[in-house]
Amino acid sequence: ALCSLQGEVVAADSLAYLAHCSGRFDIAFLDPPYAVGLLQKALPAVSRVMREDGVIVAESPYGETLPEEAGSGFGLKKLKKYGSMQLAYYRKG
Repeated sequence: ALCSLQGEVVAADSLAYLAHCSGRFDIAFLDPPYAVGLLQKALPAVSRVMREDGVIVAESPYGETLPEEAGSGFGLKKLKKYGSMQLAYYRKG
């Protein structure tokens, strides 16, 4: 069976966009500039616009301590190291 994929790219300030966004998302990939605190601000903002079965993937420098909870019931489920960076996977349940 074939599936249909749809996506949209928005050129805007991420936190301002998320504050007014009415959509619901299946996947969110966060890759903010390192060491400026944006990831910690973006996680709760993006968790509010995720679908119940969605996944948030956040990139950060390897070894950075990340929150166990992203917000809205999304918890850190997996942390994978790739060279000098890591990917954190947040899901509900």
